Amino acid sequence: MLLRGGRVLDPCRRLDAALDILIWDGIIKELSPRISSQKGAAVLDCRGKVVVPGLIDVHVHLRDFDESHKETIATGTRAAALGGFTTLVCEPNTQPPMDSKEQLQRWIAKARREALVNLYTQVCITKGREGERLVRFGALSRSSRVVA
Repeated sequence: MLLRGGRVLDPCRRLDAALDILIWDGIIKELSPRISSQKGAAVLDCRGKVVVPGLIDVHVHLRDFDESHKETIATGTRAAALGGFTTLVCEPNTQPPMDSKEQLQRWIAKARREALVNLYTQVCITKGREGERLVRFGALSRSSRVVA
């Protein structure tokens, strides 16, 4: 795929320029002010558009399980992807609360089936979010999907 003429913003590279981007097999192969069309590559006109690395939202409320009428992993991650977000970190104030290994495993299984972006979660500090008994952090923190 050839992205033609978008305003490329990459703060890590201190880059802010109108560039073409050649993507081949899911990998950025070239960034240049003008790349010749490649055989077999679709060309997408990005003039007037901003092209950025995937955005990250570290404060997300996905309401799956008992509050799925508000939002689900599928609908929330779809909206995120459409907005340019490639990674989300979910808050643990769900129903049921993210306070046990069993609930975390249930969430991870659902996330693997339905998430359209990289998805991580935080866990509760106390059982039932009641502020009295601490959760078993050791058991919850072993998952690569738990970040805080």
